[in-house]
Amino acid sequence: SVVLPGVALGPAVQDGEGGFWVMLRRTERTSNYKPMRGYLHYTSRGEWLMWSDSGEVVEGTQLEGRAAFLIDPSSRKMAPDGQGGFYAIGRDRVIYHVDAAGAARRFSKDQPACNYCQPMTLDYDATAKQLHLLLSEWREGEGGKIEVMGATRWLRFEGSSGKLQADEEVPLPQQALARARQLFDSVRIAAEANGVWVAAPDMLLHRDAKGWFWLTQVSSAQRELATRQVNTQLAESNPASAQLAGLAHISMAAAGGLGAVGVAMVRKSRRSKLLLNEKPGVLTSTPGYISAAVWGFGGLTAWYPANFMYDGLYSQVPGVRGLRLIGGGLVTTLLTGGVVWLTGEAFAGSSEGSEAFTGSGRAAAGAFGGAALGTVGSLALMRMFTQNSPATEANTFALQKLVGAAAISGISTLFYVAVSEKWQTEYDPGPGSSSSTVPLMTTFSF
Repeated sequence: SVVLPGVALGPAVQDGEGGFWVMLRRTERTSNYKPMRGYLHYTSRGEWLMWSDSGEVVEGTQLEGRAAFLIDPSSRKMAPDGQGGFYAIGRDRVIYHVDAAGAARRFSKDQPACNYCQPMTLDYDATAKQLHLLLSEWREGEGGKIEVMGATRWLRFEGSSGKLQADEEVPLPQQALARARQLFDSVRIAAEANGVWVAAPDMLLHRDAKGWFWLTQVSSAQRELATRQVNTQLAESNPASAQLAGLAHISMAAAGGLGAVGVAMVRKSRRSKLLLNEKPGVLTSTPGYISAAVWGFGGLTAWYPANFMYDGLYSQVPGVRGLRLIGGGLVTTLLTGGVVWLTGEAFAGSSEGSEAFTGSGRAAAGAFGGAALGTVGSLALMRMFTQNSPATEANTFALQKLVGAAAISGISTLFYVAVSEKWQTEYDPGPGSSSSTVPLMTTFSF
């Protein structure tokens, strides 16, 4: 053992031969009135060899020469080279290699340089004979706050020549970057047999031949994925387009439902002027209320399957996405069209005083065709809305989902009222008269 008076020693790395290298920071001033700095080598023979920046020696050590660089005081920034020497990141942000004899040189001419490049940590893989470096881009702003200026990169160098072999961006989790000071003050890199690990509090990344993987709890990974999706959506959002899609969706619902009510009321007025009110029928009762009721029943029916369909817009699983969009669209069309047709024909038949349900193929075609058109149009507008909306949660779109169900039912109701024989101005519910008025009518009785 040896006593080194007035000396502060920094991090140490083993030399692989029973000794170690350690950084020197002398607290007492030297003859040139500056703190002595450099590094020492404690050999397996029990010798203290010293390299100092001032060329002076500490009592109890043997001066070997001047230190070619100053080591950054962090164990994360020193690594043994497996041959008795070590690698270190200097205060000038350059990687140096010190061989077993203490001779120091700049390690690699391929090391990237930029205004905010911060070599964070390094490790030597003795198996593959490669040096691994984690390089970040950041600066310290006001109040000591870390400002991230660029991506964090993983670099791999050939151990002897210093040739750069790999340079990749490291996909650091957003929750780790949110605590940039803690991350950059503690991050470590480790490499062995072509595998690389990057560790910091609450974060562990692993890289193999297939790429980078985040090794953490499932719940944390899900939160990270959601955060990344939100950030991507915010970056790609266009609020003006989202607002346009929302207004178009509302207009579609209003045009369909209110349009059906309007068509029914206009035909009632025309029927009254033609003095055709002597026989009962839907146009001689309350067609406005009835068409509105049909619209409402269709909207209630469309609500659940339409939501199932819309949720396919958020799914990242291709099979699930297709099932929800295509399957949900078909179910929405069939259920909505069916309810609009059945309720419309039932209300119309009741207005005529008929106890049996009768419905026509043309009325069914109008209801189902309108439902199909409404489903496709609503899905297109909802897709435009979700892709461009800056909103960050799916439940923000609840109002648009409600509007979508109303739009699908509204278009179906409009087409049904427009083509159904029982809603025509000159429709005659009497026996034999309907065939002469609407020759394409096919009647179904239950």
